[in-house]
Amino acid sequence: MSQRTLPFPALLIINLGGKIIYILDQRLRVQDENDDKTQRGNQHRWTVDDRKRVMNDIVGTMFNKAFLGALLRQQDLYSHRALRTVLTRIAHASIMRLNPASMDKLYDLMAMAFKNQIVLSPRPQDLLLITFNHTDTIKELVKDNPSLVNQISEAQRQLIEEKVYTPLSDGEFHLIRHTLLVLFQDMQIRVSIFLKEKIQNPNGHFVVQTSGPVPYGFEVPGLIR
Repeated sequence: MSQRTLPFPALLIINLGGKIIYILDQRLRVQDENDDKTQRGNQHRWTVDDRKRVMNDIVGTMFNKAFLGALLRQQDLYSHRALRTVLTRIAHASIMRLNPASMDKLYDLMAMAFKNQIVLSPRPQDLLLITFNHTDTIKELVKDNPSLVNQISEAQRQLIEEKVYTPLSDGEFHLIRHTLLVLFQDMQIRVSIFLKEKIQNPNGHFVVQTSGPVPYGFEVPGLIR
């Protein structure tokens, strides 16, 4: 099966976009008056209402019906350049602005975080569980906006009920996981929190455990028949 027959963009944008939302939400919560990484004119202190507005604007853009429909169409896998362009536009859908250096760091951080989740997925199908975990968390961030909650719920419904990912075989999910790992294989950027928690080596490679239970529906490897 060729890459062109699989809907990659939705998995990439929803998961990477979800991480943008988490990071920006946390950044705005702890925003310091002297922090110049985010800019709003000459002001640097963000109120609770400002943060909510930023979250609502970004989430509304990411889960826009037309935009989501485009992501769910079968098409080629996005390049890093294309991903950066799309995600920058999503991040700048609000009153907040990131300078290019901050956006580069943000992209590297969210890409490495998503790569870690892919690497540690017990089964290729767990990519969908990762995606739903992101959408559920985003729902919680905008729970005061019923319209946005409904938009996210509709996106989840399409991922589950529409003929997008649900009909795919185990081999097709494996191809999606493999292709995403190929996309991120040259990114070995060290992340301080990953290094501190010893889930990343100093060379940027992730630590993969070889022990523990096998995924549901799988047998313990090593038997000869």
